[in-house]
Amino acid sequence: SGAVSIIGSAVIGCSAGDGGATNTLATDLNVTDSTISSCNATRGGAVYVHSGSASLARSTISNCIATESGGGLYSAGGRTTLSDGTLISGCLAQEGRSVFLLAGEVSYTLPAPAGRWLPNARCEVYRKACAYGNDFYGNPSPKQAACLEHREDCALTDSDAIEPSSDEKEAACRRHDSDKEEACLELVEAPWYCQNTTNVQPCNWQDDSSLLGQNLYQLPLLPVDQDFPFACAAGLLGSADPKEQSSSSCAGRCPAGSQCPTEATYEALPCDAGHYCPKGTSVPLPCPAGSYSNATDLAAPEACTLCDEGHACTTGSVAPTPCSPGSNASGLGNARCELCAQGYYQSEAGQAACVRCAAGKFCPSGSTRELDAQCSPGTYANVTDADGDPECLECPAGSSCAGGGAAPAVC
Repeated sequence: SGAVSIIGSAVIGCSAGDGGATNTLATDLNVTDSTISSCNATRGGAVYVHSGSASLARSTISNCIATESGGGLYSAGGRTTLSDGTLISGCLAQEGRSVFLLAGEVSYTLPAPAGRWLPNARCEVYRKACAYGNDFYGNPSPKQAACLEHREDCALTDSDAIEPSSDEKEAACRRHDSDKEEACLELVEAPWYCQNTTNVQPCNWQDDSSLLGQNLYQLPLLPVDQDFPFACAAGLLGSADPKEQSSSSCAGRCPAGSQCPTEATYEALPCDAGHYCPKGTSVPLPCPAGSYSNATDLAAPEACTLCDEGHACTTGSVAPTPCSPGSNASGLGNARCELCAQGYYQSEAGQAACVRCAAGKFCPSGSTRELDAQCSPGTYANVTDADGDPECLECPAGSSCAGGGAAPAVC
């Protein structure tokens, strides 16, 4: 019996039969601002709670192994409280990779780590309905009106008395959110008429009144095989705010123009250049062929820029690519450049059109310059025809023809 505290420490590589790092038996264990990693055991790779209590706040259990059950935590009894961003991740076991709850009580008090969530509800006192009735005119009697007015205040009061003391009322007021606390404190001297508690309560506030007003998750008697608390899915934006950690929707879909590429993302990343990111993006989508963008905040394909004239843009382009010599691209939005046709050439890059081959010149498809016609001596090149190959004709009478691309010379 007694109490054991582990504060600001790192426990690494420990092993045991039950509880690789700690085994709580009729003891109060307090782990704060600490890490337990790479430990192993038969049950409870890191923590085993048999009886007593265990509290882990702002701490991490990671990469621990149980050969049977409870890779991170095994509860055989007692009361275990996880809180303030405590995380169990990367642990292994045949059953309950993170948590195995055989008996006892295990709860998690928010906030969870940023980017994670748990189904949760506010811990409060369930009380019977106000039953003081109405007056002759059908309006709530003074006692009924006071009971109804202070229903929420009484839900945060750990007293069994119908009229709690001023100190008990003040403690209840301070469990309210800040926007209700001040108004509550102004009425601590007024009668509240709190009703008796019901048999079923949502949390164990009787043993720990500090839970009142807190958002917490009471674990069922089922193994937990995911990292705990649960990670927000890729494409969703996580949060450190407990108000946005209550469901698998987390803080909602990733904002348009941004990406949330991995689980537990709580800070959206800019979209990739050459891509666009609609709302809820986990993998950016490429700008369509014929368009480009170097911006990192696009939300739709229409926001991509059409490729410039004389340039080509393949899918996901960050910038237009100039057409190489011997090719061209006319108009906007081209996905590829076209080779110059036979009879045309282009000697410069980034051009919208090719140039007609001159008379007596040879320009096959994709030409970057004009070539001299290959006419034999005694013939000369006619004007280049449509296929780009000049026609060689016999030298006219009274002229000499040197061949190649030379014009006839008068004798």
